[in-house]
This record gives sequence, C-alpha cells and structure tokens, in this order.
Amino acid sequence: MKKWAAVMVAAIPAMAFGAEETLFGVYSGMPKEELAESVVLGEATEVGEAIQHRSKQAPNNSYMADEYFYIFGDSGLCRMVAKLSDVRSMRNRLAQDLMAKYGKPVD
Repeated sequence: MKKWAAVMVAAIPAMAFGAEETLFGVYSGMPKEELAESVVLGEATEVGEAIQHRSKQAPNNSYMADEYFYIFGDSGLCRMVAKLSDVRSMRNRLAQDLMAKYGKPVD
C-alpha cells in the first residue's frame, strides 16, 4: 500500500536537462527576462549566491502546481521548484506520471 503526502515539492534542477524544455516549459540557462515574458515573477530573494522568484504560473500555463520557485544564477535559470498542495486532486500529466510509477494514492 502506497501513500502520497498531502504536500509535495518537486525540485527540478534545470541543469540536469541541458537546454531541453522541461514539463513546466523552462530550460537550463533560461534568462530571467525570457521567463518574465510568460509569467509574473514575484519579488527577488537572495538564496546564497542565487536569486529566487516566486510565481503562481509556469511558462506553459499548465498550472500543475500551486506555486513555483525559480532560482537564477549567473548563467540564467539553474533550478525550478514546484509546490503542490494535494497531488491526489490533480487531473494532469504530473499526477498521471506519479500514479503510473508509484500506484494510486490511498487515504
């Protein structure tokens, strides 16, 4: 029997994907200005030597997650984190991929 947590955070290191676009429509090294053309970026926060922006949107307008965190380094986007409040209620590709790999969640 498998259970999913009510809150899930999917950290996607953009560097692992090279320049290929990911599920959320971002890619490694994506300039902040390019991302800002398709999403509303919140106020910048320093995270070590990187800069983090929060947003309710993904560039591909999928709205798969409740909140997105975009982390930029010197060479552009280096990481994106998607925060999901309840994966079980999601009717999208991410939830389907998780169910295919781990099985349906149980209460």
